[in-house]
Amino acid sequence: TPVVSTATGEVSFAGWDQDFGNMVIIDHGNGFKTVYGHNQKLLVSVGDKILKGKTIALSGNSGKSSAPHLHYGITKDGEPVDPTPYLE
Repeated sequence: TPVVSTATGEVSFAGWDQDFGNMVIIDHGNGFKTVYGHNQKLLVSVGDKILKGKTIALSGNSGKSSAPHLHYGITKDGEPVDPTPYLE
């Protein structure tokens, strides 16, 4: 399943994480970052400029995961925030 960016930004991490497996982090500026984990395949690299809606990965079951799914998160100044208000 395609994983798409929820906002425009720049890839600050694209690689392996012990817990989240194949993971992408996008820096959106103003302290906001989005995290996409447990992917099967990454389609972006560090430094890539990403537009909202761009496919950045294919979902999967990598890292510490018991079934295929996407771990999605938003951080503000390094602290997790509830993503609900930011999703359409």
